[in-house]
Amino acid sequence: AQRLPVDLALFDALRRPKTAPDEELTGRERDVLRLLASGLARRQIAAGLEISIRTVDGYRAAIMDKLGVRSVAGLVKYALRHHLATLDD
Repeated sequence: AQRLPVDLALFDALRRPKTAPDEELTGRERDVLRLLASGLARRQIAAGLEISIRTVDGYRAAIMDKLGVRSVAGLVKYALRHHLATLDD
């Protein structure tokens, strides 16, 4: 039998355990995601975490980029589906 060349990098990537995108979030990004999903406004999140509104916006943008989500509604949906927030919050 003839052996086909194998792309070892691809093979390694396929063998590596997959992490959920939310596992790539920092602790602070998780905090911001949970607070967004609970319905808090940017100003409330900023005050609660003692950061600026622009910093909240930066975290939100980073979260959206990492998760491949395009809206705050999508973030809420993601958080609920992945048990990062509940409807009781």
